[in-house]
Amino acid sequence: MEKRMGRDVKALHDFLWAPAWKGDPDQLEANLREEAEELDAHLGAEGALSRNVEKLTEAWGEEEWRRQQAPALFELLHHTFGLASAVDMQGRREYQGAATNAAEVAESVSIGLCGAAGCFPLVEEWEGGRIDGETFAKELSQVLAQKGIDRARDFQRLWNAAVELGREWDWNTTQERRALAAKAAVANAAWCAVAGVEIREKLGAAPGTPYRDVPGLVLRVLARL
Repeated sequence: MEKRMGRDVKALHDFLWAPAWKGDPDQLEANLREEAEELDAHLGAEGALSRNVEKLTEAWGEEEWRRQQAPALFELLHHTFGLASAVDMQGRREYQGAATNAAEVAESVSIGLCGAAGCFPLVEEWEGGRIDGETFAKELSQVLAQKGIDRARDFQRLWNAAVELGREWDWNTTQERRALAAKAAVANAAWCAVAGVEIREKLGAAPGTPYRDVPGLVLRVLARL
């Protein structure tokens, strides 16, 4: 499931935002629904993931769906799967991979926040190499604070921790330190995933009603860490 879902979540990203994607959209939808049910069962989430994926794919492929439900579907799957995969890697002692997955989740959350806060050019500067991650997080935090988000500085700190552990940590150390670093990265990224939804709600740009289930899903994932 981990390999299949990783492949299909990436394919969903490319289907939505890469014009050169040549896959089968209908097959992709079927795969994602099936994999959401499998992951739901794996987490013991009692349908919290699969019923939301079903709801978010009802209008699959329509123009309005691409603008509204599609980004929420990608974020829901990417964040839940990314954290769950990181936890499973932790259990297999693949500590660097776990931390890298966690960093990707935190980065994805921040990209969604930039879109919601009207500062997406920050993402382009960061991805284009014109600013580093620390500067990106600081400037995003300042934008959020100006919009009245009182936990903006907390988001900056925990985002930095998740990303630095996943991207810049020196893994040439003891197994115990690797294990702790990976766990810390996952926990910080999980906090960012939940806080990201709360911040977007305060901005008046919530990613959709299915995200009410995100805190519970994240806790299900962390219970296995």
